[in-house]
Amino acid sequence: MAVAAALGCGAPPQPAVGAPTAARSAGEDAEARISALLAAALAGGPGADSAFAPDATVIVDGLTAIDAPRFAALGPGGETAIASSRVDVRGGIAWALLDYRWVERQANLAREGRATVILTPKPAGGWWIVHAHSSTVR
Repeated sequence: MAVAAALGCGAPPQPAVGAPTAARSAGEDAEARISALLAAALAGGPGADSAFAPDATVIVDGLTAIDAPRFAALGPGGETAIASSRVDVRGGIAWALLDYRWVERQANLAREGRATVILTPKPAGGWWIVHAHSSTVR
């Protein structure tokens, strides 16, 4: 009887957290890196094209984009900001959903855009965009 009582008083076994926690940390790190990459790609400027794979497919407002800007609603100059984003990483692929804004204060212009972006790991490490599809919010 004392044995049964002693067994019933113990705390329930805790699940092992080593591997899932490490996987979660790696996924969160990848999400943070991808979010930074997307913010840089939206901001444009020198080096923004390096965010894209050489054979990336980029669609802007229904048309294939070859040169900058590679996201809809962007104009020359101005500033961009990500209003909301969701990044999901599963194995060797990541996809992101973005709502962003472009503002050119001197001309008093503001536009909103929405994008779906697919990323894969670069051969030398990091991530790059292999497909981006964006539209100006009307």
